[in-house]
Amino acid sequence: MSKTITIISAMVFVLCLFSSPLMGQSSADAIRLYNEADALRKKARSNEDLKKAVQKYEEALSIFRKMGNVKDEGSTLMNLGIVYHDWGQYPKAVEYYEKSMQIFKKVGDVAGEGMTLNNLGMVYSGWGKNAKAVEYYEKSLEIDRKLGNVKGEGKTLGNLGNVYMGWGQYSKAVEYYEKSMQIFKKVGDVKSEGATLNNLGLVYMGWGQYSKAVEYYEKSLQIKRKIGDVKSEGATLNNLGGVYMDWGQYAKAVEYYEKSLEIARKIGDVKAEGSALNNLGNVYKDWGQYAKAVEYYEKSLEIDRKLGNVKGEGQSLMNLGTMYKDWGQYAKAVEYYEKSLEIDRKIGDVKGEGLTLTNLGEVYRHLGEHNRALASFQKGLEIYVKIGVPAGRPNDLIGNLYLDSGDLAKAEPLIKAANFNSSLGRLNLAKADYPSAKNSYEKLLKSAEQNRNANNLFTAYAGLGMSYEGMGDNPQAVEYYRKAVAYTEDLRSSLNPTERETFFDVRISGFYRTAPYDGLARVLAKMNRPVEALKESEYTRARIFAESISKRSEYSGLDVPKDIRDKDSQLTDELAVLIFTLN
Repeated sequence: MSKTITIISAMVFVLCLFSSPLMGQSSADAIRLYNEADALRKKARSNEDLKKAVQKYEEALSIFRKMGNVKDEGSTLMNLGIVYHDWGQYPKAVEYYEKSMQIFKKVGDVAGEGMTLNNLGMVYSGWGKNAKAVEYYEKSLEIDRKLGNVKGEGKTLGNLGNVYMGWGQYSKAVEYYEKSMQIFKKVGDVKSEGATLNNLGLVYMGWGQYSKAVEYYEKSLQIKRKIGDVKSEGATLNNLGGVYMDWGQYAKAVEYYEKSLEIARKIGDVKAEGSALNNLGNVYKDWGQYAKAVEYYEKSLEIDRKLGNVKGEGQSLMNLGTMYKDWGQYAKAVEYYEKSLEIDRKIGDVKGEGLTLTNLGEVYRHLGEHNRALASFQKGLEIYVKIGVPAGRPNDLIGNLYLDSGDLAKAEPLIKAANFNSSLGRLNLAKADYPSAKNSYEKLLKSAEQNRNANNLFTAYAGLGMSYEGMGDNPQAVEYYRKAVAYTEDLRSSLNPTERETFFDVRISGFYRTAPYDGLARVLAKMNRPVEALKESEYTRARIFAESISKRSEYSGLDVPKDIRDKDSQLTDELAVLIFTLN
């Protein structure tokens, strides 16, 4: 499953210089270089801009060191840390922040030390090392309170809220956000108030309280529009898209993502543009519109690479892998996941590594490589447990792997703990507890009919067909099997011949795409309708035969006129339905 990326408005502290231009030409040159680097960093539209910013920071740093200007050396080191943090190069960011910290301690700049501690907390939070992040934020908070820096205290409390939200400890996150909000209201920091409202929206979205999340996002949006903070407005619109996607209102999600994309392009916020494109890809993937999803993911990937956003590049590669997995192109899925995994490990993104390993396990499972899949799932689960994030998904996938081999004793506790309706339905089918399976699939269908999630609709229809068949209610079984077949045909007809090659090879939540065709033929035979049963059975074979013809009709390397290729494609489809239409 693709990961929807939402933007958390985190508080990064940036230091200004304290040197005076009167100190001489060298000082003036250093200040100029520093300011030019700062401007490039803030308005960067490409990786080249950021590289130039780093070069200018390094030149300024060299001059400050020659002059013995230790304080401004510390400030420059901190801002270099910020660039590497934005790049997702966490070890390098930590290296610069720690050098900066040593200087601030040496010169007795307690405020600078507190800011650096805050930024180190942010690095470890992004890195998925939540306990370490909390440790640094607590130290930063102690300094804020010691200095009477009320505004800084509010920002650090907000960042603690961010860590606990990412950790899945939502109650604790709300506690910190509300403390932060009280301070911002007290000091009249409207911008930070808007950011905190945005983050409260993220918490309630994680909690599944979608109407409450929308309420907070709308309040945040109102403030951002009032103060003219267009960039943050785009971020909150992006998050509104995320909540509507989780809520299952995909059309509404697209609407907000497109508004966010429009703002990002208007103000030249290339990173936010990439995020919006990535999220639009997620929607179209879940809709089963794979070609459109690839288009958005590829554009997002291009931006990540242009900006040198290594972490974003890894996430885009992972989403492409998930899309190809759902498409049934497993070799391609493995290729993208392995590239993503390489990046996760290179930058030390532990949480991303856990997610990518879990996704790789899914591909190995679909390829029938049970032991390899289990090893990948278990590695992912170890990481989830180690960093303290909810482990429902890897547990669910391991449970389903045991179901594949018929080991219900091992599967049941894992699937029940994860509590996903699609898997609960499958477990109950395996136990021949058809009424319970029916209840699980009905719950899945309710949400799937709202959001039109392609995989969930297919699973619910096929699962209900099988549940009713098991209960002996053949007419109802026929109804749901027919719905599954019709939906499968609609989805297949939206794909071009190349996209259909592996269409029937895909297994979704335990069901191959041919399962409802086979189920329909089986139930019709039970109902003493042999002619219809034979027709359905032969129709399935014809469909699969058509796909095998499609694989041989791509005319690779041949200069075949388009009208002949189109005619061949038409005849292939006609062949597939010929038996079905015969009386």
